[in-house]
Amino acid sequence: MQLRPLIIVTGTVHVEGGFTKKVRSSSGEPGEVESAVVEDRKIDPDRRAANVIATNYMRKLRAISILRTPFGVLCDSEALDKLKLLIMNVAKDVSEFNRTHSNCHATNTILWEHLRNNRLDAVRGWVSVRLKDPKVKKVLPRLVEE
Repeated sequence: MQLRPLIIVTGTVHVEGGFTKKVRSSSGEPGEVESAVVEDRKIDPDRRAANVIATNYMRKLRAISILRTPFGVLCDSEALDKLKLLIMNVAKDVSEFNRTHSNCHATNTILWEHLRNNRLDAVRGWVSVRLKDPKVKKVLPRLVEE
């Protein structure tokens, strides 16, 4: 199977901090059947703001992607300009967020590259094993050269 020229995107917007979790457990005597585990979760407004950035990125990437694989997200090479603009905007949003919020930190680990060499072979093998998968079958015409 010959795949057409594709772009593969790896990484994400990772959010750290702004989340507290307290777990309390109460169990009576050893061997007692009744025990309770209570979990208190508190999410900072900073964390929610960072999650908005991460969610928006994933939503926009999904709109221009063809297929998600274990090796990364496949995009058509014709969408490269949209992808570059998306990554630039995400980098700007993450940078601005980190300047203005202190209880939480966002990290941009997004990379794109032309699908070549070992990763091309891995994706080709992954796709050929999953030819009967409905998701792969649906996008196969967009992946292969005619």
